[in-house]
Amino acid sequence: MISKSLMDVYSKVRLQTKVLGAYWEPERSQWRVETKDLKSGEETKEHFDFLVPAIGHFNEWKLPDIPGIEKFQGHLRHSSNWDPTFDPEGKRIATIGNGASGIQITPELQKVASHVDHYARSRTWIAGAFSPDAKDRQSTPMYIAQEQLESFSDPKVYLEYRKKLEGSFWRNFDAQLRDSDLSKTSAQKFRELMGKRLADKPELLDQIVPDFPPHCRRLTPGPGYLEALTKDNLTFIQTPISHFTEDGIVTVDGVHRPVDAIICSTGADVDFAPPFPIVAGEYDLSRDWRPEGKFGFPYTYMGVATPGLPNLLQLHGPQSYGSSGTVPHSVETQATYIAKVLRKVSDQGIIQIDNVKFTASAPSCTNGEIDNSDFANGLSSWDSLVQSGTVTMNGEAAQLYCNAHETGPYDKSKVTQTISTCPGTKYACFPYRIIM
Repeated sequence: MISKSLMDVYSKVRLQTKVLGAYWEPERSQWRVETKDLKSGEETKEHFDFLVPAIGHFNEWKLPDIPGIEKFQGHLRHSSNWDPTFDPEGKRIATIGNGASGIQITPELQKVASHVDHYARSRTWIAGAFSPDAKDRQSTPMYIAQEQLESFSDPKVYLEYRKKLEGSFWRNFDAQLRDSDLSKTSAQKFRELMGKRLADKPELLDQIVPDFPPHCRRLTPGPGYLEALTKDNLTFIQTPISHFTEDGIVTVDGVHRPVDAIICSTGADVDFAPPFPIVAGEYDLSRDWRPEGKFGFPYTYMGVATPGLPNLLQLHGPQSYGSSGTVPHSVETQATYIAKVLRKVSDQGIIQIDNVKFTASAPSCTNGEIDNSDFANGLSSWDSLVQSGTVTMNGEAAQLYCNAHETGPYDKSKVTQTISTCPGTKYACFPYRIIM
């Protein structure tokens, strides 16, 4: 039964509201947040004591920069901007991209479309699961036996089940290290798995398997994707696109393929800079987290705070979790820490906290270790930037440690005016400058 307090959350949520910008006002020690109601068009300015951006990473989708895209007269959408009124059944559809979104949406469209032209420029690994010890994901429901469900009424049994299930995701850190046994064997295991799923069209295997290690890019299980590529109503196209026409797509070899709809899974803004200004003094994160900005990279301490931006606490921002573990655990740990900060602020009448500048050094601590990882092969991806031969970690996999290492500083940290070091770690425990 849902409690009344939980239901009341909806009274504090504003849907159909676009954030235009957030501006720190030092004379008030508050953030001025400017928003726009997308239904009425009304713009509003409000003040808040703390700002907690929790906007995720892939929040600014982008259509491909392909000549003639504006000429296409059919249904054109990015998969992150899906039109719920669009009915794909019986239509001829083109899907562009084989990243995480393209791999998920293509097999679903293949089931109902008359034909799918799938444009996949890059090779990619398809994993059975994110963890080698977890069950392979399937395109059909994975049911739990009724007898096992009944056993969960015993809290100890259910806890043990959860620990075993989640534990498998904490034990694959070695896969990130270039010379580890797990890294060396992963490619062969994935190739064998992909071969089984492509059994109806084995010739596709050599066209899809990459020449880079599996773990230097985000793994995608993609249940049903490889099987969809073998179906008669799907054409797998690796020839680069030349341009769009009014009724379809032309590849560089001159082939024109008419379609009713084009669904683009062509990525998003991946530099972690927020899609709206977050300004305090001389800094604007929407500008300064970009390569050309004052910081030049997404500068945070453990993914939570950035020096020079008071009363700003990131939730699941850049460098916010390690290369193994789970996203829910990472988010819950950060949210718990943020709650600690807000309780202290409320209890002690603190009006402003600011992360001490020279402690925000976690990214530089890890960049020197990249050479020993699969990220050092020079392959550009959303979680690393390859610039002039130098690899700089950019995203969620930026910290080359297990998530368990990050949990320690969050759990042991205290909001203090002095700098301390968490036992067993090389990170300072979130030291802040406090104004009462």
